[in-house]
Amino acid sequence: MSQAQAADTLPQLRINTEKNIESKSAFFALKANGHIKELMHFSELLIQGSSFIVVDKKGNSINLRLPDKIALKQNDNLISFQSHFKHEGEKVQFEGEISPQADQINFKYSLKCPSLETSHFVIQLNPKTYIGNTFKINERPYSYPKIESREENLWRTLVADTPLASFTASITKDKNFVLTPQSKTNLSVKYLHNRWQDNFSLYLSCEDRKSIQFSLRLPQSQENPYPLSRSQANLLSNGSFEVGTKDWGVSFSSLNNRSSYSSQVIPSPSGQRALVLDHRPVDAKYQQAFRKVKIQSEYVQIPARTPITFSFDVKSAAKVIHAKMIIRYQSAERIANAGTSSVTKYIRITPDWQRHSLSLRLPRGMNDAYSFGLEAQGQEHLEGSKIYFDGAAVRIGNSNEFTAEKELIIGADIPQKHNLFEFDQAFNLKTHIKNNSAQEQSLVAVAKIFDPYQKLVLNKKATFTIPAHQNNSDFLKDLQYQAKVLGPHKLILQIYRGNELLDQYQKAFGFIKSRPNKSLNTASKFGLHMGGENYQECLALASRIGFTWTRSGAFYNSWRAYQPSKLAWNQKFMDRNLAIIEDHEKLAMTPIVTLGVQTPRWASSAPASSPEYSLYPPTQDKYADFGEYVKKLTQSFGKRIHAYEIWNEPNTSVFYRGTPKEFAGLIDASCENISAHNPEAKIIGFGLTHYGESASGFMLNSLKHTQSNQLDGVSFHPYSDDRLSPEKTRVQTQFEWIQKDIKKSQLNSNLELWATEFGWFAPHQFSKEFTPYKNASVAKRLISEQECARFYIQMVNTSFAYGLDKLFYFIFQEGSMSNRWFHGFVGPNAEFLKAPYYAASTAIKNLDFKTCLGQERFESGLVLTRYKEDMSVLWNHTDHMFKIQTMTPLQCEDIYGNEFTLNPIDGTTTLLIGEDPIYVKSLLSPNQITSL
Repeated sequence: MSQAQAADTLPQLRINTEKNIESKSAFFALKANGHIKELMHFSELLIQGSSFIVVDKKGNSINLRLPDKIALKQNDNLISFQSHFKHEGEKVQFEGEISPQADQINFKYSLKCPSLETSHFVIQLNPKTYIGNTFKINERPYSYPKIESREENLWRTLVADTPLASFTASITKDKNFVLTPQSKTNLSVKYLHNRWQDNFSLYLSCEDRKSIQFSLRLPQSQENPYPLSRSQANLLSNGSFEVGTKDWGVSFSSLNNRSSYSSQVIPSPSGQRALVLDHRPVDAKYQQAFRKVKIQSEYVQIPARTPITFSFDVKSAAKVIHAKMIIRYQSAERIANAGTSSVTKYIRITPDWQRHSLSLRLPRGMNDAYSFGLEAQGQEHLEGSKIYFDGAAVRIGNSNEFTAEKELIIGADIPQKHNLFEFDQAFNLKTHIKNNSAQEQSLVAVAKIFDPYQKLVLNKKATFTIPAHQNNSDFLKDLQYQAKVLGPHKLILQIYRGNELLDQYQKAFGFIKSRPNKSLNTASKFGLHMGGENYQECLALASRIGFTWTRSGAFYNSWRAYQPSKLAWNQKFMDRNLAIIEDHEKLAMTPIVTLGVQTPRWASSAPASSPEYSLYPPTQDKYADFGEYVKKLTQSFGKRIHAYEIWNEPNTSVFYRGTPKEFAGLIDASCENISAHNPEAKIIGFGLTHYGESASGFMLNSLKHTQSNQLDGVSFHPYSDDRLSPEKTRVQTQFEWIQKDIKKSQLNSNLELWATEFGWFAPHQFSKEFTPYKNASVAKRLISEQECARFYIQMVNTSFAYGLDKLFYFIFQEGSMSNRWFHGFVGPNAEFLKAPYYAASTAIKNLDFKTCLGQERFESGLVLTRYKEDMSVLWNHTDHMFKIQTMTPLQCEDIYGNEFTLNPIDGTTTLLIGEDPIYVKSLLSPNQITSL
């Protein structure tokens, strides 16, 4: 019996194997930190979270982050947990017991800390479910308000501090859960509306200031208010790979650049082609015994708790391969930096075609979006193997048969790696179409190409016929395009039957003038925070346009990885990292070493059995061991490493759970050993978050206790407010603040400032609106690729004008098809480049190694950044015409490096300036420029 069928037969609430609570109509789950994650009635979300309001003895609110990795225990019909951690050096204990009983769930939570109290327990209701409804407190009715405009923040109290006997969420029977307190409590109901969420929140007062007990009786209705679709269509696109790899991605181990994949003509159960993965051995120098390969579909939107069946055909070339069917989704609980969650089923891939299936009710994911695929991992059994994958289908219900998604489906391949061309290369295209119908089709194909300015630069049509159930792999013959301008382009391919649009496919590509590094120059100011996906390919892409510095990615140097036990040193891991340094050197690049970040359990000062032991500093008697770890790194790396950064974001408990005083000890141990064994290397401290009160306080308090004066610089992460325009949110205020603090600390006044992270949420232009992504609660809104390119160049210039020395954009790779950072310059699975990549190419060419003379801001909104070496950069808040006084022609470039000349007439010329920065290859003075 499948998981979906089992849940449908449950007569009452019970705990399942994943320690969730469910019945035919209800589903309840906890967050990774022990709080309520969700309560659902069929596919409708009723409760979407819970939290404590924690205060100090003076009543001041405290930001207390609970550990995200608690261990749930099940004893008969009880789920319980105990979480022990430290807050500012003081021990905290968080405990919970949750038990189903007939049609209700009972809760008992407590949070204990000598200096802290819990004033309220907060339960967040889903506003989309309850808008326009009526709720009851002690049987008295009240109304939920309407959602306000998203242009304003709102915090409204609907009911204030009322003694509570019962709360009924709705008078509608499929939404009417009832909350009953088990101890004396008051209830307030509030409506929160801000830039990224709406909440109806129930505030339950904690009378003893440390615990709360209550029960939830679930809705009485057993009828699904949203009956399931009866459609039997396949919800996956291109599941038989008849039109290439459209809507699918494949990724291998981060240091495996030898393996490949493609859609190939091969006898298969569901068509004429299949996806073929050729897994080749990883270069032995990387010491990588563990292998993996992932096949992932593009995200599909399906309501949560829908019963579905995922199936596919698969075989190997020769040997048995252990693998798993996998469904990935981004968790809705908003854990910082968390990747995707998954549901899996283990299978064996044999040399004969075999169909596998997985039936279940879908868990709740961000935007109800899911990616389906196959993953294999291990050691020898993957070495030199081939996997054939075909007939992928997702259908509502229990059918595992393959059917085509559409009557006709099209695709296209650009036979150029990363879809990236040199300016003098001709663009060409390989097209595919599959007729899945039983009739011959007479069709019209249209191909359109748009340049970076959305100008239509190619429009080609072709008519053709395709027999029933057949493929055509070249229906647009001889399609070629010679670029007229640099920068990102897009292709739109459409198929019509008469005036009916049957299918459409879009691809990104672009043109650059490569400027690879000729030799390593550590004076370069441009760097990238790397991801792990397609690591070597992406290093080459970064070098191709002149990036020199990298941070993180496959090159990580955590203490825990090197020294899992006190007497063990992982030399294979060191050899791996030495090989990665060699890869950098071949590209005239250099990685920065980030020290610490993960403390091994044997050295950690964390409470016993803490799952977050790696976030704590060492115990006092283990600081010498930390110093020995730093010593071994500097001795092994020698002069090949040019900079060390101590930790990452230690002012947030996401990465560090110690005190500033304890962190000072890490600074001292690092400085002592780096200066002794590589005195030429830069020692950079902290890697602080967005510079505000938290970062400022942590840095100043740490520096009060450090015994070292050998820091060469301070690093921080000046993300712009709400991840919007650095210009309009005045990112320079962060620069002014940290510079003032450095002077206040009385350290070396020549300390360098390194921005080792900054970036924006910019999905690629063809992303589906519901595509989930990491850290979704951070940005006020998603921005476009073009905005990201613009913001990057503005940020670079403003940073240089305020004296920053190095800039590392976060993050270079968007990630895999199913696990995305929207920040990336490189699209999913490194298939194509996004607009900021092309803009960065121009910025590095024009600005690296130059001396910035400062920045001028005009009342009109114009910003002028000036460089000693005859370079000026201009942008304006809106499109506006300006007059420039000059007796000689001005050579200019746009944001993507396209050249143009301003020829003066009678000593003046005019220029339309907008938000996209323009490079003028002359040292302009402010009095040369006038608004028209």
